[in-house]
Amino acid sequence: MESAHYFAAGDPATLTSMKLLLAAIVGTIGFVAAFYLLSRLDLRNLTSSFKMSVPLDVITFLLNLSLLFISLVALFVALAAFNVAREAGNEQRAALDASRKAIESVVGTAQKQQQLLDENLKIASAHLELVRQQQEEEIRRLAQKPKFEFALGSIPEDALSKVRIRVRANEQRVVELVLSVKNVGDATARRPILRASATPANVALSEHGQGQRSKDPNILQIGGFSVMDMPPYNTSQTPSRYAIDVFAPPNLNTFSIMFRMWGENAPSHAVTGEFEIIN
Repeated sequence: MESAHYFAAGDPATLTSMKLLLAAIVGTIGFVAAFYLLSRLDLRNLTSSFKMSVPLDVITFLLNLSLLFISLVALFVALAAFNVAREAGNEQRAALDASRKAIESVVGTAQKQQQLLDENLKIASAHLELVRQQQEEEIRRLAQKPKFEFALGSIPEDALSKVRIRVRANEQRVVELVLSVKNVGDATARRPILRASATPANVALSEHGQGQRSKDPNILQIGGFSVMDMPPYNTSQTPSRYAIDVFAPPNLNTFSIMFRMWGENAPSHAVTGEFEIIN
């Protein structure tokens, strides 16, 4: 199959060999035909002038020589075909080597790409884990809220609204109260605001030492941009304290105050205390 392929390709050496082989075959056929015709003649009936001048041994020798020539040409053709096949095998081997190298190069490139993909996957996984942790931290942070708890002196919040608190007033009918506020939540309260409202309305409130105010005297609000944030009590271990002066009118011995506190991130919390002035 390979020899036929390369003969069809028009190799010059192969074509020359085929021409020589064809010429030898044609010559041999001619010798054989002549020998056959001569063998059929009746040499006894021929005149002496027409008798065969060439001996039969010479014809046989020429015929053998032709056969030897055909064999040599056939050997030459076979060697030429072998050389062509060997060259074709070398070319195929070279092509296979080139293909193998190309495949190895492709495999190496694929392996490098796979390594790069693995590294990118690790980076993406680490980034995803970081994002997940940040989201969880943000969820925990958003779930954390401040929570206020009041105390008046040594009286805790749960007792403020249940008992009437007895207080003493000075000669000017001023009662000094110290309200303690703890942030018992798990987040810092941003810009907390305290609002105290006294009842009846003729009871005035003010920060300690500031004197009685003329506008809305029974309402006191402490807070704003000047007030510091209130961290959780389990972190600071220190409550916030608010000193308040209560101005009670003459002949008024009972009053109530509602304390309410809120912040930017803290819900409103309130408690009302009942007070009685004693001499």
